[in-house]
Amino acid sequence: MNQRRQVRPWVPGDLAAQRMVNATIELLRERRFSDVSTREIADRAGLYKQLISRHFGSLDGLFIDVVHELLVRGLGGFDGTQASLEASREDLEMRSRLIAWLVTSGVDPLSIVPEADQDMFRELMRSRVPALATDIPERATNALSSIVGLLNQARAVFVPTIHGVTPQDADDVQMLLAYLLSHLGEAAEQLGWK
Repeated sequence: MNQRRQVRPWVPGDLAAQRMVNATIELLRERRFSDVSTREIADRAGLYKQLISRHFGSLDGLFIDVVHELLVRGLGGFDGTQASLEASREDLEMRSRLIAWLVTSGVDPLSIVPEADQDMFRELMRSRVPALATDIPERATNALSSIVGLLNQARAVFVPTIHGVTPQDADDVQMLLAYLLSHLGEAAEQLGWK
């Protein structure tokens, strides 16, 4: 049998990379992370699988770019309201689960999330949450941003493994964070951070 190789059209590098990231996100929503292959990603993107190596170095490299893209998507519509956070939850939760999976697969944790992503999250918090735009010390803002990031990642990864966690518990955490946010200036002053 003579099988003809499928010829795929030429696509500029940046567009090809974005198509692969988008295809990967679609596939990761449909199945387990470990079941997603380079061939499936390339087929979904309409590209050759060798482009994954060229643009990302490896499948793990592509997944790391997906981690960044999910943060950008998840925070893109965040305006400081609970509703906007709820709307972005799916992307942020998938990002957290993907980070956990990559770490447990042996990928160096420091290579997964660039410092620029953490800076982007902190700056977004400062610019979109009115209470943080006041004269709150940067140390307090950074601490609160870390708490929010840790809680969101823990919720996405570990809540399903903890028996007895109820929706009320999640609401209580949100209420406590809102209270902390409204009293962040006082807390910073009491801790000597002003």
